[in-house]
Amino acid sequence: MSPSIEKVFANDLEDYILELSKKAIYNILDQEAFDLYLEKKWFPSQLNGIKSESILSVNLIGQIRTYTNLSVLFLDENEVPVEKQIQVKLAGRMRVFIAKIDFDRGITFKPEDIQESWIALQPNFEKSMMQLNDLIGFESNKAIKAGKIIYPHNVIAPTIVKKGQSIQLYKKQWDANFNNPSIKWNSTTTKRTYKGTVSTGTFVSLGEKSIKHIRNVDFEPIEIFAHIRDHTNDPKKAHLYVKNEVIRMIKEKDPKSNTRGPNMKEMNEEGFYICTNNGGPNKKWSYDEVKFRKTWALNDTHKFTYHACYTDVNDKSTLMFVAYLKL
Repeated sequence: MSPSIEKVFANDLEDYILELSKKAIYNILDQEAFDLYLEKKWFPSQLNGIKSESILSVNLIGQIRTYTNLSVLFLDENEVPVEKQIQVKLAGRMRVFIAKIDFDRGITFKPEDIQESWIALQPNFEKSMMQLNDLIGFESNKAIKAGKIIYPHNVIAPTIVKKGQSIQLYKKQWDANFNNPSIKWNSTTTKRTYKGTVSTGTFVSLGEKSIKHIRNVDFEPIEIFAHIRDHTNDPKKAHLYVKNEVIRMIKEKDPKSNTRGPNMKEMNEEGFYICTNNGGPNKKWSYDEVKFRKTWALNDTHKFTYHACYTDVNDKSTLMFVAYLKL
């Protein structure tokens, strides 16, 4: 084989791995919010010369960042499964929301005052990801000039209840069976949007059958969880329990699998664990919210998702780690 043909083959293999890497990333990110192209940052020498049909899978390792790590599972020349780590650089565009008017501190974001735009992918873009529902009905925590990007750290929950009003508002919602969107009410199971007060999507409001219908899935994932109270209040022990169970169950299904299991989640300055939860905002998540999204991002190649969450998002002692598997 001539050197020129070898080079073409190498480029084809590289493009194939990059395409599989992009699919793995889009399993997590919202494809409507990102227009990505990937560049090779580092591939191990063991990938040189293998055939594209020898690639079994490409899976994400850790967080999605400008420089993202993935694992490539392939068959070597002896048909033995081998897993090697690669690193790719993400480039392209990301969707952002622009202020159409000047916002003072405490002003509520409305659809007519915001416009969608696209900008080049920024460093630390994972901290800028935001959906429209994370914005509408919430308030600015600082002055924002027209034409400027609205970032997640510019957005706070609205001040909707004044002293002495809470009981009256709750009674109104109770009388309305919590279906009156005109009543401004926030809780762990409701949120404010431009449509009014709506459910965040708990099992009480939707039900297991309704959730399956909304996501249009035909499988029920396996749930593995560990509450820190059952592991001497040690987050690392709880995490390791879930990680080891994920690895064990995947290997029982596929003995050749080289999965390393989920990575430990990050803790913020306040001592809470935060994550994006299948493309959602980077924040503290309640167990109800995580369970509502339990089938998101699961497919035949992306076998499990992993989450840090709380039964009470204001209480660190209610921390639990949860994994969902499609086997």
